[in-house]
Amino acid sequence: MFHVVVEGTGTQVIDGADFALSPGEIVVVPAWSERALAATTDLVLFSYCDRATQDKLGLWREQLS
Repeated sequence: MFHVVVEGTGTQVIDGADFALSPGEIVVVPAWSERALAATTDLVLFSYCDRATQDKLGLWREQLS
């Protein structure tokens, strides 16, 4: 999953590690990672998934819980 911060600030926690978010930041999160978002101001993200590409390349991985 890709996230591009359009405006606002916050934090993204990925597998227990905190990453600060601010405009212009690009964050790539593996699909199998635990993640959470916390906004400190109004946070606008553009997000998209490259699953179709990973499927075609045989790279897609899922972990069902």
